[in-house]
Amino acid sequence: IAPPPVEPIVEKPIEKPIAKKPAGKAFYFKLVSEKDGAEIKSGEVHLMESTTAAQYQSFKPGEVVYLPAPKNKSGTYTIATQVPGYAQTTANLDYQNPTETKGSSEESIIEIVVPRAKKGDYIDFSNVKFFKNSSILQPVSQGELDGVVDLLKENINYKIKIHGHANGTQDRESFTRGPNSSFFATNPSADVDHKKMSPKDLSLARAETVRDYLVSQGIDKERISVKGEGGRIPLYPTGGSLGQLNDRVEIEFVKN
Repeated sequence: IAPPPVEPIVEKPIEKPIAKKPAGKAFYFKLVSEKDGAEIKSGEVHLMESTTAAQYQSFKPGEVVYLPAPKNKSGTYTIATQVPGYAQTTANLDYQNPTETKGSSEESIIEIVVPRAKKGDYIDFSNVKFFKNSSILQPVSQGELDGVVDLLKENINYKIKIHGHANGTQDRESFTRGPNSSFFATNPSADVDHKKMSPKDLSLARAETVRDYLVSQGIDKERISVKGEGGRIPLYPTGGSLGQLNDRVEIEFVKN
């Protein structure tokens, strides 16, 4: 008796899942140096529904992002750039009619020209952060500070003043860097514990930490001055959910 015929095995093609397109419109924020026209892919682009908004969305320049329509009546976003070594630049984004320039994925390319920082300019640092009630920097801070190092090495005539800030006006228990402390990590055996420290002293210690890091990377100490502002210039209500953002530093360019 002949064996029954063997049916050939037919492999079914594997169906690849269809990638779901993100909601909203696609945008590409292209930051361009005013000096030489080169594209800048460092720093951040902040997006707000108004110039007085307490919160913002943050994006890296040079990447495609998808944005929902703004909820305000004008249908626009306010854009603010934050790039180490460059002056902050603001612009308006008309969501419905952003630009005629499109990328390969049909994203709207939003080009923003940013000038180098000059004397009198202040630069805020959104990613220079400190551990609570301390002058010790969080690791996320290093990238932006290294951008300042590069800027000062490229422009040897620049001099800066670092303004330190603290959240609130009450004295508090704090800890600061000791001779053997790390810049970017806490160490109870090396850090200095202060049972009672004023916001002004804490803010000065923060400015000094930033200065000392820049000096450790080869920047002449004589090019850097420091000032502690205490809690007298808050960006947000001190007791609110955004109060921790008052713990910050600013850099003022005093000579270029």
